[in-house]
Amino acid sequence: MLPSQWPLVVYPKTKDQFEIAKRILNSPKVSRVVCATDAGREGELIFRYIYELAQCRKPFSRLWISSLTPEAIRKGFAALRLGADYDSLADAARGRSRADWLVGMNARPRLPRHPQKRQGLGERARRIGDLADRPPLCRPGGPRELCPPRRPPVVCPHLL
Repeated sequence: MLPSQWPLVVYPKTKDQFEIAKRILNSPKVSRVVCATDAGREGELIFRYIYELAQCRKPFSRLWISSLTPEAIRKGFAALRLGADYDSLADAARGRSRADWLVGMNARPRLPRHPQKRQGLGERARRIGDLADRPPLCRPGGPRELCPPRRPPVVCPHLL
């Protein structure tokens, strides 16, 4: 299963929260945006998903800090970089998220459905189809017919 498009959708339970973020991002009072999510691939992806889904077109900068002390925050704001400088990181994050989704959607239906067949897989077992990189406000979506029926999480000792 390989979708031709990767649309984003907002979870119904976080729709109100997303609408607030969207309203702020697109407010005429806001001239530029600072991405201040966690420094790393997942933080960048969360910001890009929200920014894209909100259809924001304002310029943005990236705050990259590894400490939350007032001094580190001041230094980080003094050294803001253009958001475009992190496009490669965002591409890597998006690729990883899509790869995780593909592995989950394609491997999960091939695993045992019955709990007694899954017993004894050991501590090294991994969950399949658990999209850990999914941000809290939105998630990769696709046509419903691409997704297999929902089942409880399944463990598997090896992915490949």
